Amino acid sequence: MKRLRKFEELNVFGPYQKRLAVLMMLATIPNAFSTFQFLYIHYRPDFHCDIPQEVLNEYTNLNETQKEYLLNLTVPWISNDQHELVRSKCWNYKLSENTTDGDIGIQVENQTVPCRHWRYSEDAVSVLTEFNFVCEDAWVKPFAVSLFMAGKMFGGITGGAISDRFGRRTVFLLFTVWQYFFTFLLSMSTNTTMYAILMFLCGCGTLVNYMAAALLSSEVVPSENRVRMFSFVQGGFSLGYTILPLFGYLFQNWRWFLRATNLIGLLYIPYFWLIDESPRWLASVGRDKEADAILLKIAKLNNLRIESEHKESEANICNEETNFEISTETVEEQLGVLKTLKQAARRPVLIRRMLIVCLAWFCINLLYYVIGLNSNSLSGNRFINVFLLGLLDIAATAWFYLTADKLGRRNSYISMVTMMAIFTVLTPFAGKWHPTLTNVLVCTSKLIASVGFSIILLYTGELFPTALRQSITGISNAVGKMGGITAPYVLYAGDPTGSITTSIIIGSVLLASAVLFLFLPRAINQTLPQSIEDAVNMRSEVACLGCVRKNSPSEDKT
Repeated sequence: MKRLRKFEELNVFGPYQKRLAVLMMLATIPNAFSTFQFLYIHYRPDFHCDIPQEVLNEYTNLNETQKEYLLNLTVPWISNDQHELVRSKCWNYKLSENTTDGDIGIQVENQTVPCRHWRYSEDAVSVLTEFNFVCEDAWVKPFAVSLFMAGKMFGGITGGAISDRFGRRTVFLLFTVWQYFFTFLLSMSTNTTMYAILMFLCGCGTLVNYMAAALLSSEVVPSENRVRMFSFVQGGFSLGYTILPLFGYLFQNWRWFLRATNLIGLLYIPYFWLIDESPRWLASVGRDKEADAILLKIAKLNNLRIESEHKESEANICNEETNFEISTETVEEQLGVLKTLKQAARRPVLIRRMLIVCLAWFCINLLYYVIGLNSNSLSGNRFINVFLLGLLDIAATAWFYLTADKLGRRNSYISMVTMMAIFTVLTPFAGKWHPTLTNVLVCTSKLIASVGFSIILLYTGELFPTALRQSITGISNAVGKMGGITAPYVLYAGDPTGSITTSIIIGSVLLASAVLFLFLPRAINQTLPQSIEDAVNMRSEVACLGCVRKNSPSEDKT
């Protein structure tokens, strides 16, 4: 007779779950370092063209007065956007053999040529100042960020499939090592090509271990505690966001900044012994004996007594020849990820669900990274600005914890994205009324986007079966990273808070995503779907153009 797994050992938030929550919170702190490292390693201080090298080769031991004279002679003065007279950032006067100017004897023409050497206003050494990603090479800066996001996208797809095939714990540990290894190599970059390749490889690991941590945490707690558990995971990221400016201030050389944040990885070596595999995943792939061993461990740590289950578990752990059977509801999950994915593809409701979720991921990623990566352009101290945005992320985690269970994941997303759409459209107009109002709307949008990130990650995992949970989450997040890839170019094209057209387009897409979310089922206080049938049976109620879809009985209870 087949045995239906009830996972009674996971129906509490006991010492085992609390320990795992703290471990996962600590583990996700460095993810914020990787995500927002560009605020420091790509920092661009004010700069202008320097004296051409061929001129400096002719004259040595110049005093400051002579250097100033040569600057005025070889670097044109131009008017900037604020109609101020400044030295050119990208052009030198062309040197000539026809005329000689002054006692120094520099020959110049009244024509300009691209400069090859620059003078920066600050001593901080970033990738941009070391490799001179300015003027003709300014495109490298957004391209490098996009490569990082592309790596996240690739890692999300492949890592999700690997996780559903080999387990959450395996992927979490593997890609955590990957992240630190390639970040260290990145700090050793000697040229632009090496830097670009390593940036892509760094991105491949950053997202996967975070998703694995989130799913591993959510699969060992009851439905009413999933928000609490995920709040710990997101709280670690927010805490890392807040700590990041301290590293940026102490290590203003980009290479040492990466190495300092990378050394933290040594603290996570004990995780190899402290983290267990998800028993839900083990059961879904037919590894029942290992699942029972972990469930027994959880029960003992939580001081639970589930006599019938534990006696059966202990007997079967000792018996090497015993084969457990699981319920017929999870039979298709033993077919493997690819075959299960093919079966899911035959269900239009799951395809529609995934497309709606993918659009949501794209919208949240685009807005989150446009605001997050643009903080250096805000007025004030750049370290304090990042610290304040980190505090907003902590506030967002608290908001998520307090509202996600009360409003529900779906309703929370719809209300917040609608607000973001309104604020995004109003932002360029607000700047004309008062500059401070723009900062208020941007910070509010950042707060809402941070909450949206938490909700969409948790909600995606609740809509799909265990055998496909991280694969679908990875695919959705990968599509979302297209928004992250787009974000640097939105910033490169100009300040997005001042473009009316850009704001209206982004606001319209956000509003469309909110409307489409009405077609998704509620997941509040619902058991995680183990099988494809469980996921398909999750229904939504939508009134659209006179068409009404009725709830399932289980959904009415929510």
